[in-house]
Amino acid sequence: NGNNTTTGGSSSYSTSANYEFNRSGTQVTGSFLPNTVNNLTVSGTSQLSVTNPGLLTVSNNLILNAGTTFEVASNQSLTVSGTLSNSGTLTLKSDATGTGSLIHNTSGVSATVERYVAGNWSTADEGWHLISSPVASQAISAFETSGSGNGYDLYGWDEANNLWMNYKDAGFSTWNGSG
Repeated sequence: NGNNTTTGGSSSYSTSANYEFNRSGTQVTGSFLPNTVNNLTVSGTSQLSVTNPGLLTVSNNLILNAGTTFEVASNQSLTVSGTLSNSGTLTLKSDATGTGSLIHNTSGVSATVERYVAGNWSTADEGWHLISSPVASQAISAFETSGSGNGYDLYGWDEANNLWMNYKDAGFSTWNGSG
């Protein structure tokens, strides 16, 4: 399935080849992995982060075996044209520089989707953000903040009564359609 060659310090990696990361420890794709690969498999006890420049496209299947961790780094994009099989841990990372992107057509894929939200609470009008779930059926409680000295909370807009309503208030689940 394609040829990968290394000669005199330069490397050539085929876009039609199948790639497997199979070792313990943390690994990154870096610039050695071409922007398009045929199949990509993560095995062993690997932690692999997609860090290659630009969009990484897996033309066929992405397989994440048990015991593996696969991260799409912030500001990185991954498209899987075939099947995405996840028996490990899949995370889309997010930080102040951006958020990782994953496009695929496989239903029921378990993943953690991070979303960086800048906090500047020095004045009342600087710390507000409109947040919605990045995936269907995400419980609002997953976004709840907690901890000592943390009085921040989530509100929903009640159009019928023209007011913001704390999601912990009685009646919230009735008017927002979740009850």
